[in-house]
Amino acid sequence: MKKLYFLTAVLICLSFLYSGFLQAAESDLAVTNNEVVGAIIYPSQWDIQVLDFSLTPTEDDILNALTIRNLGLAPYSYLEKVVLYEDDGDGIFQGWKVDTEIGNAVYYDFNQVWYWNNLEVSIPKKGKTFFVAIETKKNTNVLADRRTLQMGISPQNDANSDGVFDFATDTGIFMSSKNNGSIDGILNSGIHIIYKKTIDSLSVKSIIVYPTDGEKISENNIVITGASKDQGGSTPSLIEINISKNGEEDSIWNEVTATGQNYITWEYSWNNIEDGTYIVKTKAIDWIGNRSEENPITIIIDTVIEEPVEPEEPIEPDEPTEPEEPEIQRPAGVNDGDLIRAVDDYKVYVVNGDYKRWIQSPEIFNFYGHFGFAVVKEISQNELDYYAESWLIRADGDKKVYEVNGDGTKHWINITAEEFTASGRSWDMIYIINDHERDYYTTGADIV
Repeated sequence: MKKLYFLTAVLICLSFLYSGFLQAAESDLAVTNNEVVGAIIYPSQWDIQVLDFSLTPTEDDILNALTIRNLGLAPYSYLEKVVLYEDDGDGIFQGWKVDTEIGNAVYYDFNQVWYWNNLEVSIPKKGKTFFVAIETKKNTNVLADRRTLQMGISPQNDANSDGVFDFATDTGIFMSSKNNGSIDGILNSGIHIIYKKTIDSLSVKSIIVYPTDGEKISENNIVITGASKDQGGSTPSLIEINISKNGEEDSIWNEVTATGQNYITWEYSWNNIEDGTYIVKTKAIDWIGNRSEENPITIIIDTVIEEPVEPEEPIEPDEPTEPEEPEIQRPAGVNDGDLIRAVDDYKVYVVNGDYKRWIQSPEIFNFYGHFGFAVVKEISQNELDYYAESWLIRADGDKKVYEVNGDGTKHWINITAEEFTASGRSWDMIYIINDHERDYYTTGADIV
């Protein structure tokens, strides 16, 4: 308890030191702090909301860059990801697969600051709400207990006063109109505390992607789709779905069908549905036995077909001229081993032959002496499309070929050479990496 009092006292001192950070100064760009309640969080948790804010410009505008800052005591090394979401319109944080994911922040490498650049996010005059969520690293990376996070938008600092975000010097909010702000930034009053945890007692997050809550459907056969991911470092072992009509409780739970590795995506075929209002909810279990039951959604099935209105005789339009597709050519000046990305896109790839491989995290840059953001070559989206996507890796000196998923897991392709070729994979797709990068990925189930 004494430690907690000490942390609170330190944070109060920091608040006085950064008193200008607590309240937005007058600005043509209205920056509203919607506040997030503080919470206790643990290693391997993800989609934890730490910031909620709205931007309201005087006229339609575009958000180009944004920096945020942690005034708590948790080092940046405790965080796996810092993700920016655009609200889907209901003003409530739902995060993964529901709100629009804008992208992962890059750590600024000083003063606990993260940034997003080249965003090109349109903001109407009526304003738009954004959320920031974090993912903590595994327990082995959380070295000290009760470290804190208190996130806010950095105070505005435009070093050369040109109104444009410059890496390594500028902080705050940068708009296309250069109507930037706010001068003092904002700071979330809620404080998140990261505790070490030796036992995984965290449950799976399972969501229904389609249909959405309140949706009206005019079919009596639909496929419900969803996604799931474990909060505690394990993986889902079972996802079940429950459907009840008109609020009447139904005790029957049916197993869904996994369409992705470890139920990262799933579906359930619902057939011969009677018209009515239904409550749909899911239940998830991980391999350790932790269970969760997610918030239900309501959908309306209404298959009554209205009499069609007799259409007017259509006027034959002029035959349209098909535009010529631009020819995709190999970009000039790009060599094997080069780092590339499309203009206005945050994803960085490494090139090998006619293939590109996504570098999933800035941490991977540290595994190679010649990697760095300074050497990334920007090309057009059309030029980037020249390269086929590769997700196959093999460590130098290791015969095992792995397939890397977008969730940072690697899966040994445990098949024969003949089966490898028959599967449609190409030997040219395999990237030779070092042991550090191979061991960086979490090991998942074999591909057989």
